[in-house]
Amino acid sequence: MSTSAAARNAARRRDGGFDAAPDGRYSTRETRFNFALKRGEPIIGQVVRAATGAILRGEYRPGQPFPSVRAIAAGLKIHPNAALKAVQILIEERWLESRPGTGTLVSHSPRTPGAAARAAVRDEIDHLVVLARGQGMALDAVVGGVRTRWADYDPIHTE
Repeated sequence: MSTSAAARNAARRRDGGFDAAPDGRYSTRETRFNFALKRGEPIIGQVVRAATGAILRGEYRPGQPFPSVRAIAAGLKIHPNAALKAVQILIEERWLESRPGTGTLVSHSPRTPGAAARAAVRDEIDHLVVLARGQGMALDAVVGGVRTRWADYDPIHTE
């Protein structure tokens, strides 16, 4: 590996997986979260969903450093307070752990859904059913779509 490639890889690890543009600024096109912000949806929720999806897919493994608030804000070109709130939510939901002197790491602890999480999923299912029926979609089409998206969150197997 060339010296410059090694330096880029070290910087990428240090910056939590955000790719830097040639001029040293962070690129908003590629993050380890693998998503683009959508207009009209709350930014914090988008970041939380993208981060949990990346963890579920195995892009971030237990014990691995998670991008800093500064790196997330710069990489996505969002306000640092929005990035901070997203990280706080991920810590509250036990996806991440904050360790003094080490930083924020992907959690080792199992995440068992509590009553609030189950109620939130039920609410989302209700919303999906109303939306799908309102559009005249068949149950099989909705279930097939859910199965496809579910598979998108299967862990990545690298060998």
